[in-house]
Amino acid sequence: MLVFGMQIGFLAIESGLTRPKNSISVAAKNIIDGMLSFLLFWILGWGIMEGSDYGGLIGFSEFWGPANLDNETIAKFVFFALFCCTSTTIVSGAIAERVNIKSYLYITILVSGLIFPIIAHWVWHPQGLLSSLGFVDYAGSTVVHGTGGFIALVAAYMVGPRTGRFSADGKAWKGSQLPMSAAGCLLLCLGFLGFNGGSGLALNQDTWRVILITLLCISGGLLGGVIQSVARHGLVSFNALIVGPLSGAVASCAFCPWLDPTGAIALGGIAGVLAGETGLILEKRKIDDVVGAVPVHLVGGLVGSILGALFVDSELFSQSRWQTLGIQAIGSVVHGTAVVGVAWLTLKFIDRWQPLRVPIQEELEGLNYREHGKATRWGDLVQFINWQREHDLTLEARARVDEFSEEGQVAAQLNLLLDDINKREQALELAKNLAEQANRAKSKFLSTTSHELRTPLNAIIGYSEMLAEDLQNSSYHEDIDRIKQSGTYLLSLINDMLDISRLDSGRFKMQANWVILEDFAAEIESLTLPLTKKQMNSLSVEVKADAKQLYFDPVRLKQVLMNLLGNACKFTEKGTVKLLLEESRGSLRCQVEDSGRGLTPSEIKRIFKPFEQALRIDSLSGTGLGLTISQGIVKEMGGTIAVESKVGHGSCFSFKIDVKKELELADDRLMVLLVDDDPGTRLLVREYLNELGFQVDQAASVVEACAKLETGSYRMVITDYIFPDDNGGAIVQRVRDQGLLYPVLIITGFADKIVCGENVSILAKPFDLEQLCRALTNLNVEVNEKASRSA
Repeated sequence: MLVFGMQIGFLAIESGLTRPKNSISVAAKNIIDGMLSFLLFWILGWGIMEGSDYGGLIGFSEFWGPANLDNETIAKFVFFALFCCTSTTIVSGAIAERVNIKSYLYITILVSGLIFPIIAHWVWHPQGLLSSLGFVDYAGSTVVHGTGGFIALVAAYMVGPRTGRFSADGKAWKGSQLPMSAAGCLLLCLGFLGFNGGSGLALNQDTWRVILITLLCISGGLLGGVIQSVARHGLVSFNALIVGPLSGAVASCAFCPWLDPTGAIALGGIAGVLAGETGLILEKRKIDDVVGAVPVHLVGGLVGSILGALFVDSELFSQSRWQTLGIQAIGSVVHGTAVVGVAWLTLKFIDRWQPLRVPIQEELEGLNYREHGKATRWGDLVQFINWQREHDLTLEARARVDEFSEEGQVAAQLNLLLDDINKREQALELAKNLAEQANRAKSKFLSTTSHELRTPLNAIIGYSEMLAEDLQNSSYHEDIDRIKQSGTYLLSLINDMLDISRLDSGRFKMQANWVILEDFAAEIESLTLPLTKKQMNSLSVEVKADAKQLYFDPVRLKQVLMNLLGNACKFTEKGTVKLLLEESRGSLRCQVEDSGRGLTPSEIKRIFKPFEQALRIDSLSGTGLGLTISQGIVKEMGGTIAVESKVGHGSCFSFKIDVKKELELADDRLMVLLVDDDPGTRLLVREYLNELGFQVDQAASVVEACAKLETGSYRMVITDYIFPDDNGGAIVQRVRDQGLLYPVLIITGFADKIVCGENVSILAKPFDLEQLCRALTNLNVEVNEKASRSA
């Protein structure tokens, strides 16, 4: 009964050390391997272990249970059948949380029906391979624990670690119920008393000594585990309190009737230390042994089987210690080699036939639900939280609440938090809707009001100009001039308010065009000169650009630069104002510098705020919206205005905007985009086009051509029709989508199957220079007259 109780201990320790979403699955596998192993041992195992010997390797009789069912034989069968269950269960803990239950059934059949009975025959049958050498294993350090430990190591390595186990978060994974694991540890220790004490198959005077030695080994294992934990980590880890005593118990099994009491403590201590170190090695090698099966059963079994020979009481054990040590070492090597080899080959075969590991999605969701349709309360809660994360926080969903459990209380608090978030989201949505309504009302008001005001303002400004011309020498001339200035100021205010409204509402649109930068700079200079003369300033304009043309919104950039230059001229007297336009690597740097009064740090902080000005010169000095609007426009262009200033030394306003470069060279030749996936054809057509006076840019695919059309400035496209990735129709569509109607010439061998659109022509392959000239002429494209005549 004590040995059968070990199955309960294994279930408790494995369920406690695994995560909540898999704890039911782990318990189910323990039940399965316990019952199935017993049945398999009845059908096959007993006959292989105790049947008639064949060469010391296998027994082959008494299948379907013992032939003689007397009480002694039945007791022996039950005892060894439970040993078989234990060996199989060891594998379960090492590969928990990621193994398919069907595959685990095959592993159970492999261990219980084949490997364990064969090893048991080698060691415990009188004619067995290792038994005939004098190999000693009283209660299964090698047969039970070593066999299960070797198979667990092979399986854990082959299956691989749990997903995320060795990530930064995975290293902090803890079991779901550590107190349950502690209870499982104590149950196993109790079971070892029956495991070792009952191996003699009789209660006699030696039984109590075996129980004493077992308890001393367990205590020594605890001491060794604690020493190793403190030395390595500076504290007594919970893992050491589980692994240490159990490894000591396993080490006691091989020689427990003959161990010296002091030697038993030492043997357990060695097992505890080595088990702890083995756990660190496995983690370093990223071998994921969930419950420490390898350190406990494999390492504990090897320590007991080999080193146990050094701690026997010479009065009780007649053989030489060193001779026994050698035999035990050789036997352990033979055992390990055989078990690892058979396990590796058979598990590889099972994995090909039925994958050992569950799909990653099932692993992440948890095997409780995926394999058994069940979940723990903690598992339900974790699954709900993961579902919320995947669905970006669905505020209508709520976690299930069990008010009589800790998990239920957590779920209730989570639901309250979701309620609070939901209320705030609704309040924010309402506030957003109200703000959008107010913004739409404001925009409509500004649009309507500006329209209504512009008409009379135009009349006021226009008539005031006419009156000023007619009454130049009149005493009313100054009054009329003030009327004109006031009207102009009011119109500027209306325009600024509209720009602010558009920027705030996101309706501020850019209209980019190809611009000759030098012409643009000359226009800015001509508009700024009157402002500089008014304050007796000098103006310097510098342009640095490789490309002849740039692609940007000239109207809006002019608005920004005129505002900055206007401010520079306004606040500078008898000084210098400089404008720099510098193109480099797809950006245009604009800088306005003056030698005026400069700005204090506090003024710099507020000049970009609406209706703020650093200094007012007169009542009509501005609305205080110019820099606010300029900053908004520059941000729409992909930049930000930066300010550097020092009082008494002037100011420097600068920003960068994204631009596209013109691909045309300095000459005035027409730029053509040639698209063909055949390099030979591209070379021929390019030579023709160069001879006809065109500049050529090339693309080898539809994707490359479309990308070039986005950034380049072309006046014609010549393209093949058939491409591996698409056809020439996509290029024509891209050209038309950009609102461009320049000619497209399609060169193809399928001229009769293509329908031409507007300003599109077909040139059939093969062709010569003369045919190319005619096709271009039909598209109203001018060609080099000399080349055309030679063709």
